[in-house]
Amino acid sequence: MDRRAFLATTALATALPAFPARAKAVDTYNGSDVPMPAPHDGLDPRPTPEESGRLLLDQGWRFHLGDVPMPEIKGHQATYENAKAGAAHGAAAMTFDDSDWREVTLPHDWAIESAVDPQANVSQGYRRRGIGWYRRTIRLDPALQGKFLEIDFGGIATNATIWINGTIVDRNWSGFNGVHVDLTPYARFGDELNTIAIRVDAEPMEGWWYEGAGIYRHVWLAVRAPIHIVTDGVHCDPRRAADGSWSVPVEVTLGNIATDARRVTVEAELLDPQGAKLAGDSADVEVQPLRNDTANLRLPVADPRLWSPDSPTLYPLLVRIRDGETLLDERRILIGFRTFTFDSRTGFHLNGQPLKIKGTCNHQDHAGVGTAIPDSLWDWRVRRLKALGSNAIRMSHNAPPTELLDACDRHGLLVMNENRQFNPSPDYMAQLEWLVRRDRNRPSVFLWSVFNEEPMQGSPQGYEMVRRMAATVKALDDSRPVTAAMNDGMFTPLNVSQAVDVVGFNYQIPQYDKYHAAFPDKPLTSSEDTSAFSTRGEWATDKTRNIMTSYDDEGAPWAPPTPPRGRRSPNARSSPAGSSGPGSIIMASRRRSNGRPPRASSASWTFAASPSSPSTSTARNGSTTRPCSRSSRTGTGRARRNADPRGGAHQCRTRHAAAQRQEGRRGDGRPAQAARIPGTLCSRQARSDRLSRRPRSRARRDRDRRRGLGAPAHTRSAGNGGRR
Repeated sequence: MDRRAFLATTALATALPAFPARAKAVDTYNGSDVPMPAPHDGLDPRPTPEESGRLLLDQGWRFHLGDVPMPEIKGHQATYENAKAGAAHGAAAMTFDDSDWREVTLPHDWAIESAVDPQANVSQGYRRRGIGWYRRTIRLDPALQGKFLEIDFGGIATNATIWINGTIVDRNWSGFNGVHVDLTPYARFGDELNTIAIRVDAEPMEGWWYEGAGIYRHVWLAVRAPIHIVTDGVHCDPRRAADGSWSVPVEVTLGNIATDARRVTVEAELLDPQGAKLAGDSADVEVQPLRNDTANLRLPVADPRLWSPDSPTLYPLLVRIRDGETLLDERRILIGFRTFTFDSRTGFHLNGQPLKIKGTCNHQDHAGVGTAIPDSLWDWRVRRLKALGSNAIRMSHNAPPTELLDACDRHGLLVMNENRQFNPSPDYMAQLEWLVRRDRNRPSVFLWSVFNEEPMQGSPQGYEMVRRMAATVKALDDSRPVTAAMNDGMFTPLNVSQAVDVVGFNYQIPQYDKYHAAFPDKPLTSSEDTSAFSTRGEWATDKTRNIMTSYDDEGAPWAPPTPPRGRRSPNARSSPAGSSGPGSIIMASRRRSNGRPPRASSASWTFAASPSSPSTSTARNGSTTRPCSRSSRTGTGRARRNADPRGGAHQCRTRHAAAQRQEGRRGDGRPAQAARIPGTLCSRQARSDRLSRRPRSRARRDRDRRRGLGAPAHTRSAGNGGRR
């Protein structure tokens, strides 16, 4: 099928496909499908969309890698015409021939398709990014004339210039925020095709991690009535009053592209998880032409089931716009009822109960697909984190995709939602406003983070910048605290910590007690405290093969040194199970592995990360333990590790531990380093203090590897002391 024939099959009809009334119920996830879900025929059903009148525009795009130079403009007439709307030249022109361009399906990351270049930037995955062009044409049914039409780009990395029918309609300066383009004034109908052209410049970098390149998130076409609910125009975050009663305040923002004012009815209806009606309200509002107006409603709710990581209960809220009996527009939003507080002395409380937050910092890229991540993979990643024992995620360091947030709402994962650009100027403040408007209804979101590790964090200028950004957040959502991830400057006379509700600490573990003593009324959170490099399934570092051990030995230079194995950090806080330590709210680990979530044994040293363990695990002899990924020496040589092929925490056999405790000696004749209880998790004292104080030489590492001391368990033969 040639391209013109293909385009003829993609004409938009006035009647869009019907969607099921409710999303399929999500069963509790027990991690039984690790390391990958079992194969099955077909795809999982797409959740019921928030807006039924949106059409996915992921297919039919043409792509060209490299820039397409604009022709030089010469002469008076050509210069005159160049200054007019619709007169774009080069690849942005409507008449440009793109028939030799490659067809691609979105999401698309062209950087991950390129070869690894040793001379390229290591922080961008040794991938060249460059410039690329996208083009697509769509045919609009004449019946759509008079409708409001909007194209929504989920994310374009990095700087994008967008033309529609030869006219520039937007320039965007970030790869992490969505772009909403009003197609209505430029739209052509019938046999006249509409041309979308996008020049993407991925050379500018916003981060120090792999960012990808191209239109790497979904693209949608929204088709709405002349009077409609604007994009992200419903605010419906549940609130609990002082007397314990619940209600859902609903604010609906309406737009009107008609030529005259219209009076319409706004309806809100709350359903229980099974679909039965719980509450409803309505209000009339007059919407002026080419202006936004709002309607406010309130839905009282008696004794709702609460949302939490253990029980992520969601309630559908339906918002409808009617003109008499005619339905004009509708939204279906899943909300959750929960309360949370940050207390500087008792920690974090969810729904009135103390909760130790065990979270991870995750970049959005994934092995093999870069940033062009399928929806099902987002869901899988969240389920893997839940199976690991995690109950929170921080998207480092940018706005997450909606597919990730959908999964966090469904499966119960708290989200620290982070802004990318630390800049209160109008362009970048608009990106922050977009983020808050988009995500303020989500039960999973419990913190707004305005920046990560900014050099101005300890200065009066940084304070003033955050003060303005925090005010912008509070104007749109006053129910969630604002934080900022600081790695310095929190003790200067005027700094960012004085402008936020909760202070984020990155790699400043020795400062916890000092800060808490100086500012006892200010809650603090460990927004990032562990950064280790690893290759899953490898147990010895070999940099000649780009292999890193999974033992957390290879830490980043900006991270604090890993404490000796079997010992807790001198600054680690320990609290009774079910309570929170003073000011110690979240302990986050950050792993840069091959696109997979961190293992259980890689979480913060402060808390045990075993999914089935309390926040601190104590052996019968009173020693604090954590999951171990090293085996120990016994009387018969190297202990045989019970290797978990799924990548979870390893348990170490200690068959001769009791005899060794009685003798006070190790199996090799040296003093025992720690007593062990048979059948318990190893205390990480598998190596002597001598080896903890200094790294092994290359010769020793090679010798240990030959003896099997650092080799994966599956390469050892049982009963031969670990030798192959």
